[in-house]
Amino acid sequence: MDWDALAQRRLRPPFRPKLKSKREAANFDAEFTKEEPVLTPVPHDVVRAINQEEFRGFSFVNKDFNPAPAADKPAQA
Repeated sequence: MDWDALAQRRLRPPFRPKLKSKREAANFDAEFTKEEPVLTPVPHDVVRAINQEEFRGFSFVNKDFNPAPAADKPAQA
């Protein structure tokens, strides 16, 4: 396998599904497409450790995100 050619998209795939739109999921089994999506919760300490500069310019704010409690407020158990 020529991985460099693959990365540069120079290799022709053995099969290319025909799509009606970019969002079509006809090539995935209904077992998966009928499942209700569930988000995996991420521990708050992991989220707080993420450099927020990486999100500069984004306008979405997750209403469920609860940043670290203020130092003057006691933490709730």
